[in-house]
Amino acid sequence: MPLNIAYRDETALRDRCEIATVRTARHDEVSYEAGAVVPSGVWRSLTQADVESITAPRQTLDSTLVEIVRPPFQEGLPLEQHARPLGSV
Repeated sequence: MPLNIAYRDETALRDRCEIATVRTARHDEVSYEAGAVVPSGVWRSLTQADVESITAPRQTLDSTLVEIVRPPFQEGLPLEQHARPLGSV
């Protein structure tokens, strides 16, 4: 399922969002848990094409929208444990 974002103000979306290419952390990178997805380049603003590619269609049902949240971080907790409290289950 592709990611779609519903918004009212394109400028506000651009002000709040940046993107970067990512890579998987190596086992010897002590700053990250092995296998974590981390930025590999400089963060940049969304382009018009980026905005258009994630804009939700006008007739999208609520059941297909995704809310993106940042889970609370706890030092030493495995990555899969950080997402466990998210969702309706």
